[in-house]
Amino acid sequence: MNKKRAFSQYNGSEAREEKRRKATDGATVPVKIESARHLQQLLVFSQDDPIELRNNIRSFKNFLESILYDEDENLKKERRSLLKEYLESQKPKHEDHVFLRDVEEAWSFASQTQNDPLFSSVTAVLVLLFRVISGHLDFRDYGFQLGRMILHFNQVKLVSRGLSAPAHKEFVISPCLRLLTEVVSFDAGALAKQVYAKRDFTFDTKTTTRNLQLKKTNAEQDQSDPKRIQTVRTTAVRYLLAHLKYQDEGVKMDILRNGNITRALFVHLHEDPQHVVKEILAVAKSNILRDNSLPRQTKSQVMNYRTLADVAALYRVNKDPEVGEESVQKMAHEFLLLVCTEPDLGVLLRTSGWYPPGTDREISMGTHSSVELSDVHGDRPQKRHLASSIYIRDDVQDNPGIDLGLDSVDWHNSFQDDIPVRNVILSSFIQGLRPYANQLERELLVTIFKSAPELVASYFFKKRNFQFDPKLTATWIGYASVLFTTVELPVPPWLGRRTTYHSVPPPVSIAIESILPQPLSQRILKKCLNSQSDLIILFTIRILTMAFEKLRTVLRMFNEAAEERGPLWKEGATRLIEAFTDRCPTIREVITTFQQTAKTNLMRRESITRLLALYFQVIPSIAFDEKFDIAPVLAEALQHLENDEIDPETRQMRLLELSHLITIARWSPEMRWFNKPQILRFSPFITLLKLVTRNSFKGFADTAMELLVFILADQGILQTETPKPSVDVLIYILRTSQNEGASDAFLDFLDDCVQRFVRRPLKYLDDLEMLEQEQGGQQKGIGPISMVLVTMIEQWAFAPRNRSDAVYSLGRIIDAYLALSERIGEDEYDISILRRKFHETIEKSELDRSQLSSATLIDAFQIEEQKHDEVNSSSGTAVQPQTTEDQAMENKEWLTAYLPPPEPESHPDLLRWMHKDIDSIVEENLISGLILCLSSTTLSIRKEALTNIRKLAARLIASAHPERHQLHLLLLELAETADRSSPIADAPLPFTATIFAARAATTVLADPTHCLYPKLNRFLNRGPAWRVGRLPASWRAHVFLQPPSEDDHGARVREIAWLLDWLFDALRTPADAEIFRVCGVWERVLAYYAAPFTVREAKARILEMVARATAVEGASTTLITRFGVVAWLDMMMTLRDGDVAMLRTLRGRLLETCDRARIAEWSAGMLIPREQAGGAEEVAIEAEMEGVPSEMPA
Repeated sequence: MNKKRAFSQYNGSEAREEKRRKATDGATVPVKIESARHLQQLLVFSQDDPIELRNNIRSFKNFLESILYDEDENLKKERRSLLKEYLESQKPKHEDHVFLRDVEEAWSFASQTQNDPLFSSVTAVLVLLFRVISGHLDFRDYGFQLGRMILHFNQVKLVSRGLSAPAHKEFVISPCLRLLTEVVSFDAGALAKQVYAKRDFTFDTKTTTRNLQLKKTNAEQDQSDPKRIQTVRTTAVRYLLAHLKYQDEGVKMDILRNGNITRALFVHLHEDPQHVVKEILAVAKSNILRDNSLPRQTKSQVMNYRTLADVAALYRVNKDPEVGEESVQKMAHEFLLLVCTEPDLGVLLRTSGWYPPGTDREISMGTHSSVELSDVHGDRPQKRHLASSIYIRDDVQDNPGIDLGLDSVDWHNSFQDDIPVRNVILSSFIQGLRPYANQLERELLVTIFKSAPELVASYFFKKRNFQFDPKLTATWIGYASVLFTTVELPVPPWLGRRTTYHSVPPPVSIAIESILPQPLSQRILKKCLNSQSDLIILFTIRILTMAFEKLRTVLRMFNEAAEERGPLWKEGATRLIEAFTDRCPTIREVITTFQQTAKTNLMRRESITRLLALYFQVIPSIAFDEKFDIAPVLAEALQHLENDEIDPETRQMRLLELSHLITIARWSPEMRWFNKPQILRFSPFITLLKLVTRNSFKGFADTAMELLVFILADQGILQTETPKPSVDVLIYILRTSQNEGASDAFLDFLDDCVQRFVRRPLKYLDDLEMLEQEQGGQQKGIGPISMVLVTMIEQWAFAPRNRSDAVYSLGRIIDAYLALSERIGEDEYDISILRRKFHETIEKSELDRSQLSSATLIDAFQIEEQKHDEVNSSSGTAVQPQTTEDQAMENKEWLTAYLPPPEPESHPDLLRWMHKDIDSIVEENLISGLILCLSSTTLSIRKEALTNIRKLAARLIASAHPERHQLHLLLLELAETADRSSPIADAPLPFTATIFAARAATTVLADPTHCLYPKLNRFLNRGPAWRVGRLPASWRAHVFLQPPSEDDHGARVREIAWLLDWLFDALRTPADAEIFRVCGVWERVLAYYAAPFTVREAKARILEMVARATAVEGASTTLITRFGVVAWLDMMMTLRDGDVAMLRTLRGRLLETCDRARIAEWSAGMLIPREQAGGAEEVAIEAEMEGVPSEMPA
């Protein structure tokens, strides 16, 4: 045997080309196809020369590629015509023949002889042929024939052998996968179901799983190669995605139920090219998650925590995005945000916020109850028996024993080490995220926390390695951002409940994690405040500020709940404050940090003063444990702001700091507002008053004005009883005194007067009484008076001697102050006495009276008031017509919004529930849609709905749903009512019954904490069927005449709200209106509207019921003649009980939609003139003939 020479011994590529030509003798040169006959002859099967056969197949391949990729349209059109002629000649002439027989024989020959190159070439030709056929409508029939040929038993076995070829034969596996992909995708999935029917050959689970994991080729990773070779995995992925696109829900459920396939699809996602990742995520989003036909359980099986972790691995892929494409990190982020935040996509479950699973049941005062808490750890559900009681019952006596408060609720203290959650998938998934290292992962984590608040506490309980020792590193900054955004999250409404507060506050160990998480312990925060890094200190201050503001919000909610649900919430608030103070640093640590902060570091000083103010506002009992002398700090801040040369930005920062110091000073009992410090010219009170008159910065002015008014009213310096308070006049006087050139002089005078009054307030009260007695004592002032005026008049007597340089300016200001005080409504008698005393001083001091005129100041004040009134009146006049029109339009839109909804043309709710599990049926409210089909005007719809309701009841009783017995009973009673009591074969079941059943199933029975849950269960146990005509009367008695099922104050209001919502929604047809008339619904609801204790929401719903009635045939006439609604509306408008414009619009709507001729005759033309009714006499005659009473109203 001759030894082969190495490749290096050849002289370049020429030697190899000569050898190739010699071996094949030129047979490898593709043949140019000239006609259909030529193509037919070329593809005639002959097994004598496999090389020539392969060359012919290659020629056919080049021919098909020219049709697909050639730029010459004329040439492509000519070749398509040639191909069509060839395909027409290849149609089978006998039943035992197949389409493209020669190609099929070559394909079978290659498989039998194990000629893998020939097999791969034939398969690739079939792929190209399918692509050519798919692009043109006139080739559609050939596509079906080609697809049936491939799916024939003999040929589909060839495909199966190719799919299961050894892993190293990628050139055999990939064409088979591409071929099946083309068959599945042909004509929008016309052959997809047939492909899956042969799944033993086309979709073998083991083979498909293996192919999804073959990622051997590196050429695909080269993003710069436009003709990169696709790996077997990429081809297999596209084959799987084609099935998910074009198969129906049954096949997709069968595919997705196989965990090995879905696992193999996502496990190597981080190694796939960008375009493949985009395809996988797009199909998963649109054809799995957004597919409403797939049950939630199937989606949850696919989107488990491993799948989410595989997608999250894309965050850490370092690949440059393709030109014009999003990065894989961005695509993964958008996908995960969608999956983790929308409840309908199979991952996110509805939670109870800060209440763990099993703690939803209400606990009544004075009762003992036990709750089965389903605690889920990992994949294994565990049961924990929790006893809960409010009072410990004495075994001997019937009286309640010691009130243990929250300690009697066993589950309230049961979550110290571990917290059960409903969202087990998300809980496991977020533990693997690295939010400290990636901004997108941090955003995802916080978004999940916002969508499922229960996960916050669970995350930090399990994340024990969340170290937060102050080290200025990138990791620490990342951790800091996570904690800050977590604390910044809003508090869930009602702390996670649906409509109202629970009878018991949430466990403190859970609530505190959302306010100040475990990593922010007192030891860590103390280290952070003592750090040498400004960034660490500033972050610590900011996160503590956010925590205090969030605690204030939570405590406000606790107080609201305490008023509604009882004293347990007050105890919960106390425990929450204790838990918070155990974690936050003491106020001494914050004060020390403030004292160590440089006076030039304005940003840090402003942040610390804000935090100190929150200590005093939120937890004052803790703040008062440490003494903090705020007076020198406040005086220093006031001194800085008296400097007019500082820049505006610095002034705003110092004003913000001053506003926080003012808040602290207001809470400080040791603050002396009227003691003048050495560094200030005036007392702190007057200095603050001066700053208010000269600074309009809103962040400071609002806080300062609130404090000034509080001090003035508390000390009795100025009166606050007149419509325009006296402090407004004082501020006006201070502002105008700047123009008089006596600003500081008047402030000195005012400061002296205020200090004298504060030291001896009773003296000046006696002085005023003596002045009144000197005038004869016949009349005493009975109106309000500002006592500072009395002090001013007393000190004015010494002004000519002690303040001679500014005596005239002071005199003008005092005179104006007296006149303006009288103008705003202060007591005229006392003002006249003080003015007389003021003029006596002028005469004694021999001052020039002409220089003491205050007419300019008074006129300026009057002009300012006139301008203010003109602006208000002009703006009101200009806007009024437009506002009236807008209001009328809004009233019309309001009437239109509450019209009865029309019956839909299709009824998808008849079948939608069949593809869902029981939990999804209840949660997605599919029961109500099925029930409403009983009120359809189509008999076939009603009959099918009745049959499906019985089927659903059978499924319910066989399920494990906690409320299955009640729902089963409700559906069977409804079916019995529709079958016998009110037969649907004769007429649709009134909406009064169907709406009642739908609301009972979805809002009451699905929620055991509902206020009507006990009453509805008693109602269901009364009998097998309902008297539809008596339903409103029965439930009116249950709600209005019986005590509520719960003991809290809001239970009655909630029951009535549910009743009104049902009645409003049920009023749709004349049959429902007649039921309302017979049952006396309108008398009760209209009387309830006028009751003094009726809440605003209930009144609005009653008006909506009247508006709904105007759209029901005959209901408007009945309301006017039988119930006197027009007179009732007139009375409500007279009493202004409600929106008058809306009541007037409703009145017009009633008269517009009623039988105008009937009402004109009935009211003798009082409501509708007879000449506007038209034919009233004829209508009256007809009414008498029909026996309709037409008597006049009393």
